[in-house]
Amino acid sequence: MGGIFPVGKRELASDYLLGIDLGTMGVKSTVYDLDGKNMGSAFREYPIESPFPSWAEQDQTRWWHETVSSINEATRKIRVDQIAAIGICGQGHGMTALDKDGKVLYPCITWVDQRTTNQVHWVMEHIGQKRVFEISGL
Repeated sequence: MGGIFPVGKRELASDYLLGIDLGTMGVKSTVYDLDGKNMGSAFREYPIESPFPSWAEQDQTRWWHETVSSINEATRKIRVDQIAAIGICGQGHGMTALDKDGKVLYPCITWVDQRTTNQVHWVMEHIGQKRVFEISGL
């Protein structure tokens, strides 16, 4: 049997797992073998831009380039065709506007952004948290 994983090494066609964590301040990519041994890891930072007070935006193309770079470094010591699975997690509550062709229209407005504070207070006062939850589930 293959270490911490429920399937044996011989049951999988490949020998490695790749994890990618796209976070608020950067992206981390890590490769594990089927026994849970870290075979390579890399972290790449990207900034939060604040063009105005209380704004927090990020360039999504920077996410992509830093993700590719971190994967390339994390996988240096293995053959990438031996990766059995990829797990991905990302920062939540960021908004990315795309056009009909999937092209990014505007930098991501991250969860840290505070530009709508006045509107949020108005909604809570006039509509209420219970109704917002009924409508949105949030």
